[in-house]
Amino acid sequence: MNSFNIENEKTGAFVSRLIEERFGSARKFCIAYLEEQGSQEVTEDKIQNMANRLSQIKKGTKSIQIYDLPVFSKLLDVSFEQILSAGRYGVPKNNRMTNYTVAQSHNKEEWIAYIEIESRPILNPDEYGKTVLDYAIEFGNYDF
Repeated sequence: MNSFNIENEKTGAFVSRLIEERFGSARKFCIAYLEEQGSQEVTEDKIQNMANRLSQIKKGTKSIQIYDLPVFSKLLDVSFEQILSAGRYGVPKNNRMTNYTVAQSHNKEEWIAYIEIESRPILNPDEYGKTVLDYAIEFGNYDF
């Protein structure tokens, strides 16, 4: 198991880069954060308060709070570990369909979508030499 030290300056720089890449500005991120958090009303005061807090996180003078992690993770599309380790550790989130993930699914629409991918990954073994049928049998997903 890898362990790591949380360094606020590096975490702040990492978060800052992700915000710039995905949102273009801290203000847009702050608005998205407040909306995701379910704030009753996104006001200029709330945006400014969040912008001030975010500025301190980005500079490394304050750390990300535990209650921030789920929202930051979702909005920035990275894992908690990636945030806390400034991208050095953690498994990237994977949203693509693979033989492994599709074979576990019980969603027929997902199966059809995978079958219809133009490059036909369903016909080929993955990096472990297993086909989608190999995995489906392994998982006991006989409906597939």
